[in-house]
Amino acid sequence: MIQPTYFTSDLHLSHENIIKYSRRPFSNAKHMNESLIENFNNTVPPNAITYIVGDVSFDKDIGNTISMLNQLNGKLVLISGNHDRRNLKIEGFRKCFSSIHELIDIKIDTYDITLCHYALLTWNKSHRGALMLHGHSHGSLKDDPNALRIDVGVDCHNYTPISFTQVKDIMSKKTWAPIDHHGADL
Repeated sequence: MIQPTYFTSDLHLSHENIIKYSRRPFSNAKHMNESLIENFNNTVPPNAITYIVGDVSFDKDIGNTISMLNQLNGKLVLISGNHDRRNLKIEGFRKCFSSIHELIDIKIDTYDITLCHYALLTWNKSHRGALMLHGHSHGSLKDDPNALRIDVGVDCHNYTPISFTQVKDIMSKKTWAPIDHHGADL
């Protein structure tokens, strides 16, 4: 049996300006934080693993960030983003995650998946149909119907993590086509 698996990115907890920059529907950072935590826990069961693909928090009070992370259901894995750099130096922050990576290749069922905060044009096994999940762009990159790549950021998915089942559904609507010489050997 496959462990319930979820993906999300770019929570930007306590980042007041992200509300304006990304046109988020929250009155202030406190409202955003509460909504993101509630959405997360209403979606992710306690026995799940969630890959957070970068940019967890913009809070200057690391204790506040740690408190919010400790409220989230399930096991958390961080794929670090540009806004996580300073927090990675703090042991309490690091302890909120079962592991931390800059880029990771995982396998779920028969699917190979690369996770990186930044969108990639090619990735490990991309020429063999592997999936690529990223954040960073807050939905500003145009979706490519021929690339098995999606932005899992909260701004793209109603401020909620998405399940592996949802990822498969999104990818099933794409017509994959390799973009480099590696696809020629298929």
